[in-house]
Amino acid sequence: MTVQKRPNGRYAVTVYDPTVGRRRQLGAWSGHATGTFDTKREARQAEAEAKTRRGRTADSETVASFTARWVTDFPRPKASTNRHNAERVSDFAAQHGRLRMSDVDARLVDRYLSADPQRKQRVPALRAMFNDAKRRGVVTSNPFAELGIRRAKGNEGKQPPSQEQVSRMLELAWDLTPPSFAAWLSVACYTGMRPGELDALRWSRIDFSGGWVQVLEQWNVGARAFTEPKKGPREIALTDPARAALLRLPRECEWAFPTVRGAWYTPSSRSHHWNRVRCAAGMPDVTLYLATRHFAGWWLTNIAELPSEDVALQLGHSDGGQLIRRLYGHRDRRRALERVKQAYAEHGSVRPLRVVREDTA
Repeated sequence: MTVQKRPNGRYAVTVYDPTVGRRRQLGAWSGHATGTFDTKREARQAEAEAKTRRGRTADSETVASFTARWVTDFPRPKASTNRHNAERVSDFAAQHGRLRMSDVDARLVDRYLSADPQRKQRVPALRAMFNDAKRRGVVTSNPFAELGIRRAKGNEGKQPPSQEQVSRMLELAWDLTPPSFAAWLSVACYTGMRPGELDALRWSRIDFSGGWVQVLEQWNVGARAFTEPKKGPREIALTDPARAALLRLPRECEWAFPTVRGAWYTPSSRSHHWNRVRCAAGMPDVTLYLATRHFAGWWLTNIAELPSEDVALQLGHSDGGQLIRRLYGHRDRRRALERVKQAYAEHGSVRPLRVVREDTA
């Protein structure tokens, strides 16, 4: 807070307003009839009262009350993100809802996390919530910041199944599961489409003559609705193996991959089929994402040797291929070294240097 003398001789007090996240002149919004005062003493008194009032407001905010309004007062762009955040902070609110936000400290956070290792997954959402509370003056520090918890790498560094394993996996899928799921799995492996995009694929979006697929929507399980794909609508190549798999299916409804009830696939309706296939293929620990989309990115990079920019367009990335190079590419070490040897074989060996004695130079 700051007391300043105006050109007219009166005094004004500027104070940080947590409701708007910036400094404002003290006035009717904070309980005062006017924003300026006759004397510096009056201004100082108003400043002290504002500090006290702000302290009482922050102290009255409990974990339960702030959690209840967090996703509505501080919404993220996507509705699915807001639902995810609300779910992630609900456990902490259930445990410590009666506490004031300002009473949550590092020791309490340590006890909360140590009671259940799975709670570490909730830290990003809780950290974001306390950051918002700090920006609004509800707390002065974030007890979930700088915890030293390493972010899970997911599939980073994991090698997808080999070509032989994927071929065997798809053979088993056609034998053990409904044709619609076997085709779903084949198209996933040979186009790199996301699972939700495949779930929502309709026959009308497939151009067999031109060899294109319009990826215009996905089934968003969190929103329980059809939404735009993660990076927006796009058009991708319909590869020959994917085309062959689709042509094996009858067109009985609008969905390219219908369930036995004629609906589209969802994670729950295809989980049984996937578990059956991966266990039969001897890959019980391989995730669906690693065996399909991840494999597609690896194959296009290492076997087809396409530029990462081209692979990024097919998979629906908007970073020009950076993620492909870092995550999906998994540049095959042996193949890379073979290309190094081949380069020397094609362009000739380096000419050896001739030894020259100093006394004859």
